[in-house]
Amino acid sequence: MSRIDDIRLKVNRANGHLEDFKATIRGQRGTIHPPHAVGIHFQPQRQDITISSERVKPGQQLEWGIILGDVVHQLRTVLDHVVYALATRTTTLTEKEIRHLNFPIHKDANDFRADDAVRSGFFERVLGTDELAEIERSQPYKRKAASPTSDELWLLKRLDDIDKHRTVFVLDNRIFIQGTAASEDSRVEHRFRFIKEPMKPETEVFDIGWPHPVPPTGVSMDDISRFVVFNETDPLCDGRETIPVVRDIINAVDFTATAFDRFFPF
Repeated sequence: MSRIDDIRLKVNRANGHLEDFKATIRGQRGTIHPPHAVGIHFQPQRQDITISSERVKPGQQLEWGIILGDVVHQLRTVLDHVVYALATRTTTLTEKEIRHLNFPIHKDANDFRADDAVRSGFFERVLGTDELAEIERSQPYKRKAASPTSDELWLLKRLDDIDKHRTVFVLDNRIFIQGTAASEDSRVEHRFRFIKEPMKPETEVFDIGWPHPVPPTGVSMDDISRFVVFNETDPLCDGRETIPVVRDIINAVDFTATAFDRFFPF
């Protein structure tokens, strides 16, 4: 087993935190909160649907945010651990040098080159030229040159900063509604789908877009789904569903860490 295999156990721990998060928001673990009620009222005269839902309560935001912060922090330590493992393969470092061992994450080349550990030559000396080149290949501006701020490692860095500065993430519900409206004789139907954003008022009205000359008389709900989404991340991830974003970050961290396995032949 290489050093990277040991480090990747932290990725497993991040996955464990994510499973805790999923179980908690589903009411299977942790503080059990009442389910989020969704009210749907069809008004055929106006051909619209009124949807009401509760926002995430402060206690839920607190608990969910802390668990999600555990996921993010664990993933950040994976990359920092990679740098520490590289630097201590054959060399004994001073306490001061060890304090400078962290994995840099920058959105452009100028910021990367201006990083103290890179600019001073410290990283090249303690890590190696090829290892430093691999770190640069892992940077957001290399991984996603057209949109480095959408790169998963950049999201990890910024979410970790938010978690450290604000203690918890602000999370909220997004409601997905999909259904079918029908005429009284059931001869004509029309499918509709809406997403109720958590930042909007608790009750929203949606026009079903009925296209037929005969009026609709009833609707059936095919799907009512609730998603926990990010909020107040300074547009970084606002409105994006939490679990898929975190899964993508986990995969990116695992891929990045594994790329350094070739530097540990023993």
